[in-house]
Parts: sequence; structure tokens; C-alpha cells
Amino acid sequence: MGLFVFGGAARAAPTDSLVFTVSILDVDPPAAIAPLNATASVTPGQVVLDWLAPDEDGVGLNGEAVQTYLVRYATFSIADVGGNAALWWATATAEPFLGVPQAPGQPEVMVLALAEATRYYFAVRSIDASGNVSPLDNTVPQANALTRSSDAEIPVAVAGVRATRAGANHVVTWPAVTRNMDGSPAGDIVGYRVYSSTSLFGFETSSNTVGFVPEGARSVALAAGTDLYYLIRAVDATGNESPVAPSNFFRVTVPDGIVFGAREAGGTVSAAFLARALWPELTRGGADYLLSVTPDATPALATGTWNRGTYRVGLANPDGSAASNTAAFSGAEMTVTLEYTVLPGDDAARIGVFWWNGKTWIKMGRTNAQSATAPRTVTFQTAFPGVYQVRNYATPDGLSLDRASVVPRIFTPNGDGINDAVYFYLENPRLSALDGGIIDLSGAEVSPLTRVTGAADNVMMWDGRDSTGHIVRAGVYIYKIRGEGKTFSGSVVVAK
Repeated sequence: MGLFVFGGAARAAPTDSLVFTVSILDVDPPAAIAPLNATASVTPGQVVLDWLAPDEDGVGLNGEAVQTYLVRYATFSIADVGGNAALWWATATAEPFLGVPQAPGQPEVMVLALAEATRYYFAVRSIDASGNVSPLDNTVPQANALTRSSDAEIPVAVAGVRATRAGANHVVTWPAVTRNMDGSPAGDIVGYRVYSSTSLFGFETSSNTVGFVPEGARSVALAAGTDLYYLIRAVDATGNESPVAPSNFFRVTVPDGIVFGAREAGGTVSAAFLARALWPELTRGGADYLLSVTPDATPALATGTWNRGTYRVGLANPDGSAASNTAAFSGAEMTVTLEYTVLPGDDAARIGVFWWNGKTWIKMGRTNAQSATAPRTVTFQTAFPGVYQVRNYATPDGLSLDRASVVPRIFTPNGDGINDAVYFYLENPRLSALDGGIIDLSGAEVSPLTRVTGAADNVMMWDGRDSTGHIVRAGVYIYKIRGEGKTFSGSVVVAK
């Protein structure tokens, strides 16, 4: 273009043509990167970050890629520093971005190698050609991931529990967990988490952590007078917890009861609970066991038009496998609730439970049946692990005793927790008063029979002791049970 210079009296004179370049200052940073996704891969310690590439102009008009990315991570979140994003960014660890930024809208992927079994929080910012840095996305929750551990073995369930009353609390103790679910040694147990729930089935959805018990302590005080369920789970150094198993539950009941329990894992409300006095019997032969309730579909046992539900109630190893030890408890203080199916014409008065003793089905007597609304259940007390079947059958109108329902006919009252007592399961639909006793072969009175506490007025027992509390001599003894003007008698054998 022409340039004219004016000055004084001089007249304008043409000069050579010049060209001017005008630069526009870029002050617009790229937009914040959102969403940022963080995923722990199957490789221990590895996290994959992914996001969509932004436009180098925050308004998104240029369609050009940014120059590079700034990546930061930390083991604490922005929320952990009071929501101060600038402070978090300044103290987080930087990780170089080594790739070439993609065109706007294309996926970006970055892989980080970090420590195992650790939760990390992440943020990514971008830089344009003018050095403008995008703002930090402060979305809650912040992108985070818990890295996998090379130690993926889960500890077995807590077993061998004990409970004592101490003032206003039940103090529960347990031995150390030393094995993983696969049988390998668990030498890195750091402690135990205690959970509570208002429901036996609430731990998966709405459980609350009560506290953490270090490995060396293995003791927790549970307040008496509540009505809550508790679960104790072992935790190893990498954060693996023993599973929410069908067993190792505790229930504290009003006013001051506490029981150890198991539930059926298949979705029914079937469960079993063991009174505190019998908890020590979960340790047998140097091994610790759990209670277990599982459906049993053995064809020879589960078939029949009368069958409304068949379950195996007994002991399980801490890894969940069935235990071979099936000896009876010393008292009929295992309370079992079984859910059953209702067919047209069924009547709660005709619902009862049978126990398979290995050779034949034995009536467990009248049970507490709930049939008004679903789920429909029967509840009874027993001392015997094994297979139980809920049946619809013709129950008697009055008191009766089947001799097969006297179990075990031969017992050994030696205090080892195995077949220490004999039980008499009567049909007692009228809940009539019962009394009975034991005499020897000479006719001399030995001991009265004891009604099992909590049973539905249908179970009596003898622990093999005389009226002074001493264990009787081995031999044959006669029982007599009276009620409704009837007398039932038969023999049992005390062995040593």
C-alpha cells in the first residue's frame, strides 16, 4: 500500500509499499476434560485412564488438537483436602503423557503402572499451542480406581467363636484366621471388620461397619438388649475380605440373648441358630466349624408328593465345604427355620418336619408352622445335624410318640459333645403338659426327664445322669413319658 508522510510545509511524497502482519492474542484455554474414567485392569497395580480429546479452543471452534496433557494422581481425593482442587493438583504426583494428542472428540487412553491394592484419584488437564492450560474438572466423585493385587486369595470365614456376658455387653472372641479359601496359608491377616444389619440378609445391601479389630485383639463387645445381626470378616494386607458367607452371623436379641447362625444362601429365609451354651461344640477334633443350611436335592431323599422342602442342616468348614463331622450337639438348642412350598389343599396343622437319621425318616414332632403369608416357614429345635424335610402329612389329633423318634437309642454321656443325650420327639398338637422319668431294670427311679427349653412343648431329653447329677453306669434303662392320660415307655442304652 502507499505510505504518505506529512510534516511542515513539505508536500506528500510516495514511498515503497510495506506489508503489516497483525497477530491475535490467544487467551482461551481448552475446556475441562470431563468425564475422566479410571479403571483398574486385571494386571496388578495397573490403571487405565480414558477420556475424549478436547478442542484446543474452549469454545470448540478451531477443530484442532491440544498440544499435550498434564496427568496427576494421588492416594487422596480433592474432597479429602476440603474440596480445594488447586491444593490437590499442587500436591499430587505428575505422570508424563507420552502419546500424541488425538483430534477433538476422539478417545484418549493412558495406562499407568502404580502400587498394588491401592486406591488412587486422578485428574487430567490439557495445554494448547499458546500454553493455555484447561481448568481442572471438579466433578464429584473424582475419577478413582482400586488397583488389583497379585494376592487375590480370599481368607476363609471366621470360625471357632466364643461369647461371654460382661456387664451390658456380649464379648465375642475367635481364633486367628490362618487359611485362604484355596487352602493356602494366610499369613498376612491384619485384622477383622465387624458389620451390623437389622436383617439376616441385609449385609449385601445396607450393612454398616461397626469397627475394625486388629489381628492381635480378636475380640468385640456387642451391646446386649438390642435386636441386630452382626458379621465378622477377616481382612488381609491387600484388603481382601473373607466372603459374606452363609455362616458366621451373630444375632443379639432382646432382652439379652445371643446366638450364632447360618442362613441358606439360595434366597430362602431358611436359617439355623445355635444357643451360646453350645458354641464351644463348634470346635471338634481340633477343627473349627460353622453352621450350614443348604437345599438338598438328593433324589432318594427329596422325592415324594408329601415333600414341601428338603434341606441339609449341619456343619461346614470355614471355606464353605461340607464337614464330615455330623455328631449331635449335647443339647437340642439348635433352632432351625425352614421355608416350604405350599400346594393347594395344604393346611398348617398338617405341616411337620422329618429328620433322616441315615436309615429312615424320623418325625421331629409338632412344629411351629407359619402359613398365613409368604414366606411360609416351620421352626423347630434339634440337636442333630443332617437332612430335614418339611412334609404335608396326617398328624395325630392327640399326644403320641413314635419309637423311631427316640434318638439316639444308644448314647454316650461322657461330655465329649457327641451323642451325650437322648431326645424324645413327641407329637403334641394340643400342647399338653408332659412329664416323664427314667428307671433302671430293677424299677428304681433314676432321674426325671427334662423338657427342652424353647421347644414347642414336644421335646424331652435325658443326659444320662441320675437325680444327683452323676453319670449313670452303662446299661439298659427304661423311659416313661406321661400326658393326656397316656403313658409311653421303652428302652434306651447308655454306653461308655
